Amino acid sequence: MTTKFEEIVLEEIFKLSGKFDKVQDEMKDLKKEMQYMNGKMDQKFAEQDKKIDQKFAEQDKKINQKFAEQDKKIDQKFEEQAREIAEMFTDTFHLTSKYLRETEQRITKETDKKIENLRIEFIRQKV
Repeated sequence: MTTKFEEIVLEEIFKLSGKFDKVQDEMKDLKKEMQYMNGKMDQKFAEQDKKIDQKFAEQDKKINQKFAEQDKKIDQKFEEQAREIAEMFTDTFHLTSKYLRETEQRITKETDKKIENLRIEFIRQKV
């Protein structure tokens, strides 16, 4: 036989075990709810990451387009400058050629005049 005290202790242990089982069930429910919330949060973060990645991709695309446009403008400018330099060289060549021809003609005329003058002087001396 058990004493009254032992019965009360056993009764309290029985109540506590029931409460313990209830707490364990609540813990299981909390774990399930936390897993559900974690899944939701993971999904939400994944969506946010996707949106951020899309934004960065769009910004990268815009930046790349700007650089491509600037590269194209630089290439066009380079071609124009190369064309202008080539034209300058051509003009310089033509002007130099013209100057050389004119100088040659002038020198030839002066030389011819000097030769003619020397010939005339030589002929006068012989006569």
